[in-house]
Amino acid sequence: MIQELSPINQKEAYARETRREHDTLLAHALGKPRYSRDMEEENPSAVWLHRLDAADMYDSFGFINHGELARVSAGEMMREEMAAERVAAANNAETRIEKELKRGNLRIADADLERSSEQFKIHLQPQKEYAADVFARLIQCLADDEELRALIPIFKASVAENPVRDDAGEPVPEVVLYTPSYEAMQKAVDKLQRYFAGWEARGSGDAPRFNWKVNDLMYVAQSGGDFKNALRKQGMLDAYYDENYNYAFRRGTGIYSREPIRVIRQSESFDELYAALDKLGGLTGSKRPYSSEELKVIIEGVRRGKLPLRGVTESGGLHDKVRDLLAEKNEAAG
Repeated sequence: MIQELSPINQKEAYARETRREHDTLLAHALGKPRYSRDMEEENPSAVWLHRLDAADMYDSFGFINHGELARVSAGEMMREEMAAERVAAANNAETRIEKELKRGNLRIADADLERSSEQFKIHLQPQKEYAADVFARLIQCLADDEELRALIPIFKASVAENPVRDDAGEPVPEVVLYTPSYEAMQKAVDKLQRYFAGWEARGSGDAPRFNWKVNDLMYVAQSGGDFKNALRKQGMLDAYYDENYNYAFRRGTGIYSREPIRVIRQSESFDELYAALDKLGGLTGSKRPYSSEELKVIIEGVRRGKLPLRGVTESGGLHDKVRDLLAEKNEAAG
């Protein structure tokens, strides 16, 4: 008589098998088994990847950046400036804030808030039937592209058999790629869009919580979902993150320029710009939010000479884009 596995044992067996498959894919892409200290000493210039502490749902990995380590050894940079350390510091800051919020302390330390804002994540959401293919493609791209490895020092992939949702019923990411800054995220997204060109249909289109959509396979977000959930429970989410972007990004128009997928900057005509604004649903300026319809009315007023260009908000690079499109139109007319 064949004894069937209990649901718990079946879940654990699937996770173990998925981790073994990950090891096989990593060995194939990197040309070696997973990391060990002895192997690093034998071949210090190789691409080394080590498995991080295992979680129930994820298989997590971190790259060893030899270039950064050499700079640390030479005194050219501090260890805490390394990309992986910066990612870890942002995670730790979020955890501290979450603990304080649970204690009822609603005053967030400025240093922790600033640190938590420095982390940007890229999420890949393949359909489960394509999860292994997407992971294999990702690993090969990371193995072949040294700059991409530096941009994404830590990543993790789900080992769950089926898509997972949180307590609120929102999708949990399948693959999480951690980057240490806005600029790193932008560069990594550009590369991944090229590497995964034509793969969009393999995405589930199921947006993770508090994310901004690049395409059906790829999403981006600033800071973590659990952290934002903690803010939302205290009624503080809108004070720090922008509803116009599904709370993916911090409010304000500083370094986090609120156009992480360049939907405004990529517009090559006013028609494309208006379509982009409709997709965004509007923008939040330095003093108040604007609906997409209001923004289009203002831009039309500028185009007709009835309103000054300074009336267009700088949020998301909109002011500069309208200026450039007007200049192109005047140049073509001349």
